[in-house]
Amino acid sequence: MSSSCSVDQTRALHALKSAGTPFSNADLAFLSPYCTGNLKRFGNYPTVLVPDPPPVERGLPA
Repeated sequence: MSSSCSVDQTRALHALKSAGTPFSNADLAFLSPYCTGNLKRFGNYPTVLVPDPPPVERGLPA
């Protein structure tokens, strides 16, 4: 996943440079090659930790 973000960032930086947009080494140091926009930092974890009750038996045993 990180290589895709790096490629996207590199292409964007080349486009900015070609357009004459100035940026410094400090600007580049601020960038991260890791995509995090679609990640949830803490994930989706269940908050109800009680197990489901056993199924109800309908009818009498034979």
